[in-house]
Amino acid sequence: MKSSKRKWKRVKGLVGYEPTFSMKCWYHGRKMFLRYSQIITGQARRYGMGETTMENAYKCPDCGLVARFNISKIVTKRDDEAEYIEEVLTRRDGIGLYLPPIEEWKNESAEIRERLESLGYV
Repeated sequence: MKSSKRKWKRVKGLVGYEPTFSMKCWYHGRKMFLRYSQIITGQARRYGMGETTMENAYKCPDCGLVARFNISKIVTKRDDEAEYIEEVLTRRDGIGLYLPPIEEWKNESAEIRERLESLGYV
C-alpha cells in the first residue's frame, strides 16, 4: 500500500486536517464526505491511545462505508504537532468532536439532501 505521509494538509478551520488526495469510496468511486473530526485527549489516553491524537472519518453516501484516519499517526511527526492540535481544540472552544453542519451535507449532494429531508432534517 502506498504511504499516506504528507497527503494531509493543515487548514485554518475547525477540521484541522484535510486530505490533499481525492477521498473516494473504494467500492463505488463516489466522493466521500467528512462525517466527523475528533481530537482524543485526557481519559482516552488511559485506554491505549498513548497520546493526544486527531482522527477524521469520511462516509460514502451510497453504501455507508466509513473510513477513519488517525491523522496524528500518518502525517510526518512535526515538533509542533501537539501545539497545532491544541490550537484546533481552542478553535473548537475546547470541544474535541466536530460534526459538519447538516447544511454542509445538504449542499454536497442532492441525494444526501433528499435522505436528510426524508428523515425530517429540513
